[in-house]
Amino acid sequence: MTEPERPLDAADLWALRRVGAPVATRDGRVVLTTVKTYDVQADRGHDVIVRVGEEGVVALTADDVSSSSPTVSPDGRRLAFVRTPRAGGERPGATSGQLHVMSLEGGEARCVTDLPLGVSDPRFLPDGRRVVVVAGVLEEAIDKPAPADKGGVVEATRALLEARAKSRVRAHVTESRVYRFWDHWLTDGAVPHLFLVDLDSGSVRDLTPTAPLVRSDGGSGQYDVSADGRHVVFAANRSAPPHRETRWSIFEVAVDGDGEVRELTPDVPADASLPRYSPDGRSVLFGQRRDDYYGDRIRLRLLDRATLATEVLTEDWDRSPTEWCFRDDGSIVGCVEEEARGAVFELRRGEAPRILCREGTHTASSSPDRGCSCSTPRCRGRPRSPRSSTARRGCSPTSTIRSCRGARSRPWRTCDSRVRTATRCRCGC
Repeated sequence: MTEPERPLDAADLWALRRVGAPVATRDGRVVLTTVKTYDVQADRGHDVIVRVGEEGVVALTADDVSSSSPTVSPDGRRLAFVRTPRAGGERPGATSGQLHVMSLEGGEARCVTDLPLGVSDPRFLPDGRRVVVVAGVLEEAIDKPAPADKGGVVEATRALLEARAKSRVRAHVTESRVYRFWDHWLTDGAVPHLFLVDLDSGSVRDLTPTAPLVRSDGGSGQYDVSADGRHVVFAANRSAPPHRETRWSIFEVAVDGDGEVRELTPDVPADASLPRYSPDGRSVLFGQRRDDYYGDRIRLRLLDRATLATEVLTEDWDRSPTEWCFRDDGSIVGCVEEEARGAVFELRRGEAPRILCREGTHTASSSPDRGCSCSTPRCRGRPRSPRSSTARRGCSPTSTIRSCRGARSRPWRTCDSRVRTATRCRCGC
């Protein structure tokens, strides 16, 4: 007997499994993404990383811990990601997400970092053995770091956190305009820096020891690695405390340098975000608001690294893109709101932006070869567990993943061995 139809309620929405941004291998044969579920009673979300390929959808990470932010090595052999253990650690920072690495074929993951405030947003360098991550340190530790042979700023941060954990003072005191972001306080003095992690030796080095506050309020993607792996470009706050007017600018640092940072947009006003290197490394694309106001629309701006000259590419476009990246041919693809949907657009220099896909709600992500993929929520489902070969009946794919490189999408094999093939966009992308 079929259940009678009824309106969706809040419980139904929280029960939906949500697919994250896809990350493709260089050859395009495998796509990685996260599937998030929510535990309403515990008031927390939980992520599992899944691999999508010719064999179907396979969960790579266990479901007893949350794993997110997957990134694939250039040779397509290794997966780096952030794993967050369950609450109940014995010391401060024990429940912070740390960088893990594992084979893309599956197996046991190896923890690489032990940073006191955890890591986020990992990105492989072209050599495949080093990864850039965002990690927090305390401003007080920067001013009074421990000796280098005793861990420097990292261990000074850990010591301060342990001392704070023993204190009974829980009041938040600040004169700064930037004191809270959604559901967490920004008054503990933690500032995000970029760190370079060697996966083989486990060594960790601060790439931006004297840089301004690296941007982290907009989620991941606020930095990019050049195609040759020699530089990192990132968005950071250059305004001074108490930040009466915030001023986000674009900066660059050499991977193998001494930490000296160069500001690329000293004369560009207001809010800069999501910098992306061009394939040839000569330019940087970023989004810019002209006013210190969150409601101003975002314009795409192209910067010449040699001269620091900039050009607005979307001045006459009455849209506000949210994500963007380069294709190999220098064209730009990304996401933008279009008719209350998250659409995919294409932009070529000297031409007006063109909408490629507008059905569904799309989320873009760049792959190692600078192509872009997008995910379109379709229906509910659950990936096959790597612990058991027994199929669950009635399971269906969680979403459709399309490629905007001009190739047809690969089929998804569901848990009950049926195959659902993604249709091409109406535009043919």
